[in-house]
Amino acid sequence: METIAIIIIVIPVLLPIVSQIGMDMTHFGVMVAINLAIGANTPPVGVNLITACKMANIPPESSTRYAAYFVGAMIVALILIIVFPQVVTFIPNHIVK
Repeated sequence: METIAIIIIVIPVLLPIVSQIGMDMTHFGVMVAINLAIGANTPPVGVNLITACKMANIPPESSTRYAAYFVGAMIVALILIIVFPQVVTFIPNHIVK
């Protein structure tokens, strides 16, 4: 699915659930953004990957192996953000006060 469509369809459904469990909205927004970035870089619908391949005049199949390193780094970052939400909320919590 396209990123904008996912945001329009899924966020209104998940937002009440997220607010009920007490999750910080900034933390939720960053998690959604990273998840969508991972989706935009992975086949079969990886819009960013396909666009980069078209610009470089290479087939998408040959770049998938190299893109896996970047997707892996994004997955590690997502796991760290899920496990340690303070990474995301540290600066916003100190600026607002």
